[in-house]
Amino acid sequence: MGKILVAQFLHHIGSSNLPKLKPLLEEDCLFINDEKSLLGKKKVIEYINELLNRRTIQHIFILNIVQEKKDTLLVSYHIIVDQSTRSIYGSAVVGFEGKRINYIKNFIVR
Repeated sequence: MGKILVAQFLHHIGSSNLPKLKPLLEEDCLFINDEKSLLGKKKVIEYINELLNRRTIQHIFILNIVQEKKDTLLVSYHIIVDQSTRSIYGSAVVGFEGKRINYIKNFIVR
């Protein structure tokens, strides 16, 4: 279930379909990256919206998903942004409970 959940999450970000992100996140979801730490579904979605307003995502590729624990995945991905086909590589530790994500620790490799 977790791998499908992460694939849906990234797909909806890539297609800028933020309303479809809401049911994938726990109300008290924790998101951490280099810029900030956010607690709560509303704040996480607002932050993703800010990122999408700064850049146009052309495509998101999932490079690898490894199940680290029963409720934790390690995800590596590649995002092509903007018209220049600039690449961003990243990895994330994603925790989930049932059918919802409750924790994302995101690392960007520049």
